Amino acid sequence: MSNDILEVKNLIKRFGGLTAIDDVSFTVKQGECLGIIGPNGAGKTTLFSLISGFLKPDSGSIYFKGKEITGLSPHKLVSMGLTRTFQLIKVFSNLTVRENLCIPGMAHSKDYEGVAEEVARKIHLEDYLDTQAKNLSHGDLKKLSIGIALATEPDLILLDEPFAGLNPEEIVDLDKIIDEMKKDGVTQIIIEHRLKELFNLADRVIVLNFGKTIFEGSPEEVVRDIRVIEAYLGKKGETNA
Repeated sequence: MSNDILEVKNLIKRFGGLTAIDDVSFTVKQGECLGIIGPNGAGKTTLFSLISGFLKPDSGSIYFKGKEITGLSPHKLVSMGLTRTFQLIKVFSNLTVRENLCIPGMAHSKDYEGVAEEVARKIHLEDYLDTQAKNLSHGDLKKLSIGIALATEPDLILLDEPFAGLNPEEIVDLDKIIDEMKKDGVTQIIIEHRLKELFNLADRVIVLNFGKTIFEGSPEEVVRDIRVIEAYLGKKGETNA
């Protein structure tokens, strides 16, 4: 029996005359951390939006835990155990950390307050449970946004540029949190431009360029692949705009 938790088959998504996702297929194993990288405009966030139900593909299919989920709403997918974070932090600024973490837990656990406190420990915010989100640092807001996703008790979490805008100390802290999530059995797909941090976590990496998959392999292999180097630097070594 396959231990794939997610299967993406021949996804295509067009916006007018632009093909943002062009026949992309891959699988993710239970407990794996998959990294997705590529130049700006490669289609990474569009792919996340298709998997998480915020966009519907023009063709292709998506399977989660063996069931087809193509086109299902984000709310339905969260109830099935698939959730995501966003590049822009989305929290309730005037609510406390505890209240932010209780909201998703209310729909997924009878002991939602207990879930909130447990998640706060996992994201290293247990000392800020009664602090309003607007009074948190940028790094702590990033952790809270991940905590809100964790409070839905997911089997698979999509993390969209979790390290963006963080200082070195915050990066180390978040790296530990994400690594602990994996040890707890939460499967992860991570979009990230900070390749050093991503490669420290990822078991496998997929590279997109112009909506197509141009590479799939280990972090060690990706840095030596000529197609990836050309995608980032141009065929003659120029930096792409």
